[in-house]
Amino acid sequence: MASTGTMYSIPPSAPIDGKMDLPSCMYRMPPLQGGPCGAEQSSSQASTSAEASSSASLASLEQRQVAVIADLEELQVQVDSLALRLNVAIPPLPGTSSDQQIVVHASPNNPPTAVLYLLRALAHKLPVTTAVYLHSSLKSLSTELQQFLRTVVPNRSSAEALRLVVVWREIADDESYIMVRSHGAGAAQCCVRGQQNIGRYLCRKYLYRLYEALGAMATLEIDAAISSFYLPLLASSQTNNKEQAAALKQANVALGRNAFLAGENVSLADLLLYSVVSRKPALVTANNVKAWVKRLATNPITAPVAL
Repeated sequence: MASTGTMYSIPPSAPIDGKMDLPSCMYRMPPLQGGPCGAEQSSSQASTSAEASSSASLASLEQRQVAVIADLEELQVQVDSLALRLNVAIPPLPGTSSDQQIVVHASPNNPPTAVLYLLRALAHKLPVTTAVYLHSSLKSLSTELQQFLRTVVPNRSSAEALRLVVVWREIADDESYIMVRSHGAGAAQCCVRGQQNIGRYLCRKYLYRLYEALGAMATLEIDAAISSFYLPLLASSQTNNKEQAAALKQANVALGRNAFLAGENVSLADLLLYSVVSRKPALVTANNVKAWVKRLATNPITAPVAL
């Protein structure tokens, strides 16, 4: 049987034995760094040099930014100190966030007096509005606690004001707390419990001259004073008179070296300890502590509070 061959016969478009010029790359574009398309480029050295130059410029910029921020913080400390001495309020800068609100949950058995002192200091820096509410867990509230904030901090209506609210409620351990929203995606609220930690939060956010702006060593001394004087006195306020006496004895030694607990300036440690001592005058027996109490009693920030 004879072969039938192919069904269709199509002539080739190019000679089978001829040579064809195949492309060396998918798209032909002028090379950015010279040389033929598809050829290896020896650009690693140039790329490394460019990255090093960029890193050096970025590091220099960061250093300048850190220096500027440090200068601004030092200037802010000086301005705040001057405003406090002259008893004047500094108007807020335009563009300040207007939705700032801090809600303090407090027990009538342990009023957050130290927070009140911080609020007085804060009122010299920016407008502050206040409010007091009674939680359903309490049946009634004394007139003094109802006026806990309103009688000592002027309510200044402003779009840029910080709003501070105290909610009086029944709390198992009588320890005040605030809820703070963390930053970032999926941010949740975290609980800041205890006047010492609320104080640290407020100082870091608004009143750094009473805490971290005093310097690294002073900050360590403030934390040590809080741990050695305030916390033992607070924990033993109803149980152990020996711990009270030991804490006040150490405070008396510290006040023999300096005018205040952590140096020559009022700090968060002074406000915290004074919030306890001012309500229990019977504890004040040592000479240095007595002189310290007199100094703070004449300070407008720590003026007596009717409770």
